[in-house]
Amino acid sequence: MEDILRLAADWSDPWLWIAVAFIVYAFACIGLQPLGTDRQTSTAEHVLMHARRVLWLALLALACGFPMLIWSLAAGLSGEARVAHNILGIVVTEPATRRWGLPVAALLGGLLTRLIFLRYLHPRFSSWYVFRRVAQRGDLVPDIRAEAARFKRRTCVPQAHYQRGKVFIGLRENGAPMHLDAQDWQMWNQRMVGATQTGKGALFGVQLDQAIRMGLGAVFFDIKPDQHAFSIMQRACKETGRRLVTVDFNGELPGKWSPFRTGADREIKTRLLHGFNLVERGDTADFYRINERQTLESVFDKWNRELTDLPGLLKEAATPPPTVSNLTREMLTLTALKPGRNRGLNVERALQENAVVYVRSSATDPVVKRATELLLLCLLQAAMRLHRQGRRANHLFIGIDEVKFIAGNILGDMLATITGFDCHIAIAYQSLGDLKSVNSRLVNVEALQSSVENNCKMSLYYQPNDFETADYAARQSGTKQASRYRMNVDINLAGGEVYGQRNLITQEEVSHIHPNTLLMMPPGVVMVKLPGKPAEIIHTSWVPLAPAHSAGR
Repeated sequence: MEDILRLAADWSDPWLWIAVAFIVYAFACIGLQPLGTDRQTSTAEHVLMHARRVLWLALLALACGFPMLIWSLAAGLSGEARVAHNILGIVVTEPATRRWGLPVAALLGGLLTRLIFLRYLHPRFSSWYVFRRVAQRGDLVPDIRAEAARFKRRTCVPQAHYQRGKVFIGLRENGAPMHLDAQDWQMWNQRMVGATQTGKGALFGVQLDQAIRMGLGAVFFDIKPDQHAFSIMQRACKETGRRLVTVDFNGELPGKWSPFRTGADREIKTRLLHGFNLVERGDTADFYRINERQTLESVFDKWNRELTDLPGLLKEAATPPPTVSNLTREMLTLTALKPGRNRGLNVERALQENAVVYVRSSATDPVVKRATELLLLCLLQAAMRLHRQGRRANHLFIGIDEVKFIAGNILGDMLATITGFDCHIAIAYQSLGDLKSVNSRLVNVEALQSSVENNCKMSLYYQPNDFETADYAARQSGTKQASRYRMNVDINLAGGEVYGQRNLITQEEVSHIHPNTLLMMPPGVVMVKLPGKPAEIIHTSWVPLAPAHSAGR
């Protein structure tokens, strides 16, 4: 017993306090609890739980068992309790006054280690581990930074993809050509929406080129104008032996037109009402409009339908109509509206002979725009009447670029019915705001927007410059169910953020084509939405022209 007592006394200083300091350090690092587990406890928590139990037993053995062992051995050897107390003080109590710094330093060191681990090491390890484990991933949300590098421009020679009975639109993202059945294409009015220089003219050119080569009637209203479209039509007519008729209200190209020479009397009167702003609008000015309409009605039977002769008849009227007289004088400043007797474009004959018509207008001249609207109305009237009478044998394709400059109630009404007369219209504008910016005093803006949205079955959206148009186009593409992988992040006691052990995979309804995708599409890339088919991204290309044709582009 004496040897054991001596060995224990020699070991206690300093190893007893080093062992106690180690236990205190371990407790400071891993905590004092929990000492129990439940079914959801992880393996690491099980290990820590057993480690705490061992440390508690070791601490009890050193703090209580060791002093009791020293006292018992000393009391057994000396037989006196006083001597045992003195030996206990020498072996345990006295070293404690010199070694108390070890447990304190261990406590502070353990707390600092715990803080560094929880605050810095654990979050870094969690971030490293979570992206290297085998995990279930959800669908990626289109990030505008990634979308900017997504598209690789695909170009082609459109003529290489022309097929009989089909209309080529462009290349899909996998490089396969997109064709529409010609009968479907002829039944769908179109709208092309996109900022300037995004490629709307390329698709107009491709469709005009195919319509001409397929033997269909084709009329293109060029508002900007665009020399490339005219060159495409010119070359296609030359190669197919078809007649190209031009009307240029700016006076640069040959071709003139008399706005009231042809058509049934009711059609001519309708053109007069729209051309001279005499349609009733439900305001106080309707009184004056009705008076001027009565004057026109009184001279109508005497009139030979030539615009140049109308001012003379109006002067002879009992009450010359000021609005009609002033607008007639303005219109006669355009040489394109004074073709001379039996000369100029005859819309009915052009449709019956299946001629190709190119109309050049202006985006800034109000008189030119008025004349263009009258020609469009005359064309639609003649197309419907000749179809009813069985005097027009070929389908008619009408293209209108930058339609906002000539958009009116007539266009909105015609979109609803024109496909029933073997004719369809393709219009182009830059954004949703274009249709809202037309003159609300002359046009029912809501009715026009509704007609365009409901009656243009084929919608094509190029890169928009505003989020409103991008969001609208994305909603038009429809929705799909996307998996969203949501990782939980917990904040530990030291303020460090670590990924949780339980993550969620949810289903979310998102746009089939995201607004970020639309905003980052390069020129020539378009989202195509067809009836009954999912929207898809298509790459369009220009119809190549020989140098002689493309020099004026």
